[in-house]
Amino acid sequence: MLKPLDVENAGKRLTVKLTVNFMAICPVDDNPDFYKLEIVFVPGKHTLDIISLRHYLLKYQGQKILAEDLAVTLVNDLDVALSPKMLSMKLTNNAEGIEIEVQQEKK
Repeated sequence: MLKPLDVENAGKRLTVKLTVNFMAICPVDDNPDFYKLEIVFVPGKHTLDIISLRHYLLKYQGQKILAEDLAVTLVNDLDVALSPKMLSMKLTNNAEGIEIEVQQEKK
């Protein structure tokens, strides 16, 4: 579960960038997919507890999931947990050299 943390400087416009590596299983060939996840967001009232992000991503370690489905799931879960003013995410499959970008902006 992604855990939000209150932003101490909620009145200021902050941009947060997080980068993390993790893995999942390709459902096509059953081989591990190694990913680099880059998250950029402008917090509303909350930022993200990075330990909860690491635990959240560990659940994908043995799960079969397509990169496209994974990208949409990640951005939706981040949006629900944080309610950011702006959220941009890039998921890169390191083995295949494939990048998937999902951007969700709020007004």
